[in-house]
Amino acid sequence: QQGLFTGVFFSLSFLARFLIEFTKENQSEFENGLMLNMGQLLSIPFFLIGIYLLIYAVNKIKTVKTSNC
Repeated sequence: QQGLFTGVFFSLSFLARFLIEFTKENQSEFENGLMLNMGQLLSIPFFLIGIYLLIYAVNKIKTVKTSNC
C-alpha cells in the first residue's frame, strides 16, 4: 500500500537514531544547555512523518476493504 513502507522506514530508522543519540557526546557547546541534543531534535519531525504515513496507509487499506464488500 502507498506510504506503508516509507512510513515504517521513517518511523523505525529515526526512532533508532533518536535512541542512539543518547549515547553520543555533544558535538558543540550550545548543546550542553539543551534537554535533547540536535540529532534528537532533528529526528522528531521525521519520526512523526513516518507515523502519519503509517496511519494514512492503514486507513486507506481499511477504506478499500470496506468499499469492496
